Amino acid sequence: MAEEPKKDPKLSEQLTDALIKLLVVGSGGSSLYFLFTDSIPKAIIAGAIATGTSLLTGFWQGVIGVLQPRSKSLGEQAGKAIEKGLSGFSSQLSNFSELYLESLKTYCYGLEVEGFQDLPGLALKDVFVPLNVYSKEGIIEQGFKEIWDFLPSQQAENLPHRRIIVIADPGFGKTTLMRHLAYAYSTGNYRNTKYFIPILLRFRDIYSFILLMNSESESEKNNFVDLISLIVTHLERQPEFKELKPDRIWLKNNLDNGNCLVIFDGLDEVPKEQRENIRRWTDSVMKEYQNTQFILTSRPHGFELNADQPSYPIKIDLKLRIREFTNDQKEQFINKWYRTVMWEMKWKKLYENSLNNPPNEQLTKKVTRIRSDQEARENAEDLRKQLFANLALKDLARNPLLITMITTTHRAERTLPTEREELYRKITDLLLSTRPHHKNTLLTLKPVK
Repeated sequence: MAEEPKKDPKLSEQLTDALIKLLVVGSGGSSLYFLFTDSIPKAIIAGAIATGTSLLTGFWQGVIGVLQPRSKSLGEQAGKAIEKGLSGFSSQLSNFSELYLESLKTYCYGLEVEGFQDLPGLALKDVFVPLNVYSKEGIIEQGFKEIWDFLPSQQAENLPHRRIIVIADPGFGKTTLMRHLAYAYSTGNYRNTKYFIPILLRFRDIYSFILLMNSESESEKNNFVDLISLIVTHLERQPEFKELKPDRIWLKNNLDNGNCLVIFDGLDEVPKEQRENIRRWTDSVMKEYQNTQFILTSRPHGFELNADQPSYPIKIDLKLRIREFTNDQKEQFINKWYRTVMWEMKWKKLYENSLNNPPNEQLTKKVTRIRSDQEARENAEDLRKQLFANLALKDLARNPLLITMITTTHRAERTLPTEREELYRKITDLLLSTRPHHKNTLLTLKPVK
């Protein structure tokens, strides 16, 4: 059962302060608060908060006796005005919160394998295979564990691993894993962990703004580590937030109160000459927000310190690495892939087109789905036989990217190359040509003339 985010009492206090003007009148230890609005001229928002002993005299009793009914009436009107104002602010915050989570859910919904142009549009949840992670530090019990095992439980009072780095070579699914995390939290389908509002930031999308922000006034601490400004600027670039602007108060309260999971994805995708500044900024942000859970991802060369090329160290509480796919994970991926592809790319279209026919010529979804699943099982079994019969090919399918390309090759050609070198050629063409171009990296090779 997903845990609902806790309401922050400080937020209501801030909204209240923003709505009312206070006129404090001190007399004999008492204070009176007055609300000034257009509809209630100088209405009294509250009567005497604390009355001094002098109010017990007959004079003050008489004054209070006359004012009390009037004060009560004005107080009720003032209360209604405040309630209406608070309701409007609360509704606006609620709208932003809902829009934010809906926007993130939509962004993370589809499976993305950058550079793979022939990849059909598939839902990530339909083909995602949980990745196993491990630590080399020797402080964590080893075995097949997932990222969920290292996030705080619902009962946790603190963050045992507040700053986590996930390191893996290309193709091991770092970005896909982070999208899966963000999607799970945005839909409420997360594991038995504390509830977090996910904030997914890809370094390649934000590093230029970070550098610009730092260059304006690196000496001003608030400017140097202004994570909220970064998030707001990032969201304002999204089409969903053209009309409903990101709310800084909402962000600040949730960051300060430990309600957020901030994900910085792809440190290695920052240009090498700019990486030092980004490392400093990242470390500063994680120090500034002591109650926030952070996860970073990077290829080894983007994070690990090199004696030959000194770099600013980022303080981390836990370093995790992604394991290679097991045989069970390979089979699970193949089954999920073919079940989804057969339906989305063939049988779903046939079923929907049949609905334009006369009733007696229309397909039923139930029977169509049965046929689709049967065809998927046949194709998956054929691929498994070819893959597991060849030790070299089976070893090659060790991470999500490679097995995705192997599966797509099988679907297109029905038969895998008998020689490993031929399959290598197909994969290498993709990795060294199309994929780097889509990731905006500098690995693209020019064709030999």
